[in-house]
Amino acid sequence: MDLPIEVTEIVLLKLSVKSLLRFKSVCKSWNILISDPVFVRKHHLRQLQSKDSENLFLLKNSKVNSYGFSLVKLEKKGRKIQTLQQVFGPYLWATVLCFCEGLILISDISNRNFALWNPSTRTHTLLNPKSYLHQASYGLCRDPITADFKVVVVGWYSYSVYSCNNKSWVMVEQKY
Repeated sequence: MDLPIEVTEIVLLKLSVKSLLRFKSVCKSWNILISDPVFVRKHHLRQLQSKDSENLFLLKNSKVNSYGFSLVKLEKKGRKIQTLQQVFGPYLWATVLCFCEGLILISDISNRNFALWNPSTRTHTLLNPKSYLHQASYGLCRDPITADFKVVVVGWYSYSVYSCNNKSWVMVEQKY
């Protein structure tokens, strides 16, 4: 006897990301539901609004040649931090450019190779820009209308925008 999908969704929304990742393998319908961007957004919003949400954050390891991060919990009284585990991004990339709603834009040391990394799910998407922008500034945002995450790379005379939904870059050059 199967539960209605609405009931299953209500139950799954109350679970941690770690549990959801494990439960994706329970059955095909759970995997589809948990992977659905609408469900992911609902889960994220629920976690942000939860009074029980843990005060977790990523702390860049400060040792020389250290490419990882520490998952740190801030105790309720705010006077003590506890390191829960070490987390490593893809390919030992360690330059954090910006972040938005749980996603982190990271690059290699040359700033020519980029990836969008989700530390919660340990997944990443490699981004290959059409051209290299020397001395660029970076931005990451979520378009609330289309629910599309966009990466913006701004150089002196041009800028590029990557759409996660379209999986493509658009480059605009300014003529002066």
